[in-house]
Amino acid sequence: MPNNQIWVTRKGREWQVSRVGGEALATAKTQREAIAIGRSTAQAEGAELIWQSTDGKIQGRNSYGNDPRRHKG
Repeated sequence: MPNNQIWVTRKGREWQVSRVGGEALATAKTQREAIAIGRSTAQAEGAELIWQSTDGKIQGRNSYGNDPRRHKG
């Protein structure tokens, strides 16, 4: 698992934005707010943003850094 990942996960009644490894960066009341915070952080750091649904399944991901794909898509 790459070290340069930002995760958005549900923690109790709030959504948490954290780095891979557990370092919490921010919390938000809605998933939409947390994804926006995570996106701006990931863009600034050239990281990958991953967000989960309330049941813990990965709902989406975006890469803002060194994408390993050789072609655009």
